[in-house]
Amino acid sequence: MPSAARQILENEREAWEALGILNRPDDQACVLEIVEQVYAPIHNIHFRWTSPQHILSTCRV
Repeated sequence: MPSAARQILENEREAWEALGILNRPDDQACVLEIVEQVYAPIHNIHFRWTSPQHILSTCRV
């Protein structure tokens, strides 16, 4: 079974919209925690000098 085509998002606002949580700070906090606790360590990305919240300027957390 072929996988669905992936759409390239132009910016982080589109990413929040795609997840359906553009104006939902609590849900954004959950996503950021997943990035920090799961994704970053798997890919050796560490937020030493900044947090994921500062990387994503549209985050409302």
